[in-house]
Amino acid sequence: MNIKEKMRCPRTMRTLLLVAFVSGRLLAADPAVTDGMSNGKAWNGLGGGNPKTAVMLKLLYLLGLSDGYTQSRGELIPQLFSKPTPGQEEKAAEIIPDLLPKNGDLTVIIAELDVFYHDSQNIAIPIPVAARYVKGKLQGGDSKELDASLKRLRVLYRLKKEAEPLYGK
Repeated sequence: MNIKEKMRCPRTMRTLLLVAFVSGRLLAADPAVTDGMSNGKAWNGLGGGNPKTAVMLKLLYLLGLSDGYTQSRGELIPQLFSKPTPGQEEKAAEIIPDLLPKNGDLTVIIAELDVFYHDSQNIAIPIPVAARYVKGKLQGGDSKELDASLKRLRVLYRLKKEAEPLYGK
């Protein structure tokens, strides 16, 4: 390796490190992501202005989220219980509740999330968190508890969103 090649390696490494750093900063500044999850900005942007496409993409997103919850519960049960016991599914469902409403209609969740994210104070709240909140509201949860929960969620995720550039997420 001649002297020119030796000098090029550190420059290449510096360039690669700079690109990695800048890329990380750009991703950290993504307004459609909070705490590593898609938020209201992403939800409102689904479909790119085409309402039919938006509904289809939102439905697919919620189906995937629901499947993820179901898979997580299935993986959680063996971690909580060494042997099958009565009520273990209910215990796991308390930790990871099902996203589907009792009637199984995700379009109701879509409509409620559209209303939820219409309020700019809710934009930073991740979609999975908002979906659980909306489901609780649809199931007739206590309005005082829901209001208090929403206030906490707004503060928590606004602060997380503001702090993301500081810790590179």
